[in-house]
Amino acid sequence: YKWMVLPTIWSSTGFNSRSSWHFVLYPIMMFVFTLVVLLAPSRVCRRAYGWQICRSIGRTCLAPFFSVTFGDNLVGDVMTSLTKPLQDIPSSMCYIMSHHPQVQSSVDAFTRSGDTCPQWEHFVISPLIAALPQWFRLLQCLRRFRDTREGKHLCNLGKYA
Repeated sequence: YKWMVLPTIWSSTGFNSRSSWHFVLYPIMMFVFTLVVLLAPSRVCRRAYGWQICRSIGRTCLAPFFSVTFGDNLVGDVMTSLTKPLQDIPSSMCYIMSHHPQVQSSVDAFTRSGDTCPQWEHFVISPLIAALPQWFRLLQCLRRFRDTREGKHLCNLGKYA
């Protein structure tokens, strides 16, 4: 997005000098900080809580094999709510992994498609990331119906089909 806000600076070497490694440092630091807060113990969040969140995410992804608890149901709902923000992860990773400072071909690719990802990412990874949380939630509803035989779980399953 910085190309839309900051003026483009063309140089004789073909690099955009406004696109340096400093723009990559902040997202990487935020990712590391998130992992540390999730998995490192503190007075607020003990290590067991972080591992419990990871375990619940795993149980949500493997919904047909485990009975669905309230926490797993909540994680499934959160994952479906985060579908759109999760779709930004591949574009962010493509940007972080791209050449810095940006070469002219990367700037042109960003101008054309809005990111620096290869074309297959738009046809494979993004739809997969959009569909998986819905699929996990569908399987949770199916498992809850199997366990309880209550029709309301089939109605809920219809939202995700």
